[in-house]
Amino acid sequence: MAGIAGIFSRDGQPVAEGALMRQQESLAHRARHGHALWRSAGIGLVHCQDDFSPRVWPREQPLRDSSGRYAMVCAGRIFNAREVASQIVDAGGQAPGET
Repeated sequence: MAGIAGIFSRDGQPVAEGALMRQQESLAHRARHGHALWRSAGIGLVHCQDDFSPRVWPREQPLRDSSGRYAMVCAGRIFNAREVASQIVDAGGQAPGET
């Protein structure tokens, strides 16, 4: 299992890192294989990973686009990861893990 959490500030004020750390700590039992947090203006995301099997993609989260403007976390598995990565590349994007 994985765990995700986040804080959104409607007024755009920075999200306190301490608040995200507390969320991350509350999900520690789901993070035997890693955790990460991300902050930007008015938003903070936390991801806790429990399974790094080869079929799981993406492994490192939060996911970010190449511009750095967008980020997201997901708690799930993509079982057809090779097919999805191929479609991303065919559409002119960059395959995950090549950032």
